Amino acid sequence: MSEIQTENVVIIGSGPAGYTAALYTSRADLQPLVIEGFLWGGLLQQTTDVENFPGYPDGVMGPEMMQQLRDQAERFGTRFITDEATRVELSKDGGLHRVFVGDREIRARAVVLSMGADHRKLGVPGEVELASRGVSYCATCDAAFFREKQTAIVGGGDSAMEEAIFLSKFASKVTVIHRRPEFRASQIMLDRARATENIELLTPTTWSPSIRATAAGARSPPRGCATPRRGKRAISRSTVCSSPSATCPTRPWSKARSPPTTTAT
Repeated sequence: MSEIQTENVVIIGSGPAGYTAALYTSRADLQPLVIEGFLWGGLLQQTTDVENFPGYPDGVMGPEMMQQLRDQAERFGTRFITDEATRVELSKDGGLHRVFVGDREIRARAVVLSMGADHRKLGVPGEVELASRGVSYCATCDAAFFREKQTAIVGGGDSAMEEAIFLSKFASKVTVIHRRPEFRASQIMLDRARATENIELLTPTTWSPSIRATAAGARSPPRGCATPRRGKRAISRSTVCSSPSATCPTRPWSKARSPPTTTAT
């Protein structure tokens, strides 16, 4: 049986927060160990232009920025395990914490949990292929890319209304798509969205099987198009998509300006 490894600091996660923690602790000569996972770099690895991060006046590609953050932390002695942390047992009595990578056990005096988050996906055709190419998950981050474009946000909660209001300052039109007639958003957020001239609320709307792409000979939706979802749960996180024309084939009701005939479940 191999000897159990003991560390000063173990950092779980490899997004900006994880690498920042690694930078500060390594400069404090704590020799941190980062368990960064196989897809290190977090969601910014899937992002193209990043224009709202300090220090990059001309913007930077997401993967490039994450490589720089990793290199900076490594320069001061940070060590990395490119694998997944499978279990964490935090001490309740001030003793050592236990972190497991598969069958390997690592004990640590301090553990930094910086796993980040993942977007809730709609699960519709084209969503993965068009991520960062018209499909976005953050209006605050990406609204400027949709200036004077027709856009849609899927959701019915406060997050959807907040994103729609922010996006409306850039886009020519914002359509909020929700699967039920009622919204879960607070009344004040709903009133603000309704009072915004270029925001339209489209309900009830669900994913229609008639516009599902077929496996053989299917034509990919044009750049910036996405479709509503047939779902059994409310969408609380908003999805923003740019529609460069009013005849996007994945939104067949856009010509007639009326919702599809499917009903909400």
